[in-house]
Amino acid sequence: MMQKDNILETIIQVGKTLAINDEHISILSNLDLSNIWSKIDDDNIIHIFQGLVVIGNYFNWGVNSGCPEIFIYRAIMEKKLDRDLKIADWAFLNSHNPYIPFGSAGNIRYSSRDAYDYVRNSEMQHSMDLTLEAIDKINSYSSYLDQRTIEELKVTNNTLLRKASDLELEITRLKTEKENLKIRLLLTEKTNTDKAEFIINDSDRPIYFYSREIDQIIADKQVHKNILIKLRDKFKDDDNSHNRTLKNKIMNEINNR
Repeated sequence: MMQKDNILETIIQVGKTLAINDEHISILSNLDLSNIWSKIDDDNIIHIFQGLVVIGNYFNWGVNSGCPEIFIYRAIMEKKLDRDLKIADWAFLNSHNPYIPFGSAGNIRYSSRDAYDYVRNSEMQHSMDLTLEAIDKINSYSSYLDQRTIEELKVTNNTLLRKASDLELEITRLKTEKENLKIRLLLTEKTNTDKAEFIINDSDRPIYFYSREIDQIIADKQVHKNILIKLRDKFKDDDNSHNRTLKNKIMNEINNR
């Protein structure tokens, strides 16, 4: 029992210091985690999680979607102990296992800069999936309406006709939203310079559509001043107050470079 307690205390110590020394290595060389789960509580769970990440890196536990760190972090989230994602972001940036902390190592993981970016991209992908599902359902119903004969439509009442019109508008709206989501996902994979070039060359969408991306571009000192000038020129003189504010930000950044 003493050895198991030493193992748990060592994991916690590594988690507190985020470092591993020779004494730790000696105790952890034959690590058995099977008996520590019952001793995890709110006071030590974060240190245990961080300790296992550091230990996993040192002993090269490799890529594993079923590692204990993932399940421990899920418990941390369920307990609402990482509301600001600081622990997740630390693990995201420091663990050698790409499945940590969220249990996913897919395209969204590799296209995200940090845990905050991962969460935003995951939410966007989820929204797109729901939108595509809604579009499929609406298209199916629209096809059904198209197959009905003119005579059948004549016997329907004005309510049904209005519903058909509303469905057509909804299809158009959702298709536009689908395309916009695709654009936003595409931009997450680009550098801020490439984002700016994309926005400059886009003649289909209003400049305010890219407000979030423009804020990222302005904050990136690696974006060339000439790119910012081209971006400024995309704004019209009669733009609304929000666009004028955004334009002023760009102009201030140009003047400061």
